[in-house]
Amino acid sequence: MKKGGGSQKGASFERTICKKLSKWWTDGERDDVFWRTQGSGARATVRCKQGLETHGQQGDVQSTHPEGQPLLDHFAFELKRGYDFRIDHVLQPKKWWKSQLYKIMAKLGEEAGYRHRALIYKPDHRPDLVFTSPTFLDGFVAAVPEHVTYIRVSSGYLEWPDDFILMTFEDWMECLDEWRLEMRRVNFVD
Repeated sequence: MKKGGGSQKGASFERTICKKLSKWWTDGERDDVFWRTQGSGARATVRCKQGLETHGQQGDVQSTHPEGQPLLDHFAFELKRGYDFRIDHVLQPKKWWKSQLYKIMAKLGEEAGYRHRALIYKPDHRPDLVFTSPTFLDGFVAAVPEHVTYIRVSSGYLEWPDDFILMTFEDWMECLDEWRLEMRRVNFVD
């Protein structure tokens, strides 16, 4: 559990990512297309446990403008800042299934339904990272740019969250640029 200013730092990080997503999605035209969901998705989680649906409130990012909905139709986002995730636990099943990263990714998998998952994570003093389902590369990226570095973890246990792609947030957005432009053209250009 975070103490002190942790929740404030998390909320600030969520706002920053939503603005970055908005500017990226709209080619810099808007910074308000995406925003934090109510209670960071807690409302949808509680209602889901009661067998109720809550449109657009799953995960940590919601669309506040129709232009952003195509991204959220395809991706569910979880945003985390400052956790000390141990990637090496993937190599040790007993530790992996008990790890905080596994639990967060498993929860995101349950909430995402048919959508692709994207856990955007901000380690302290390092670039933002994205953990995403391996189908991200198969379904959205015609070719990964040569300068983009990514890690594909395939543990062989199950599927998500045991298999995932890890890359920087900036590289993730770059990989999706062609798809993003097509989605905007199909949905918002006459």
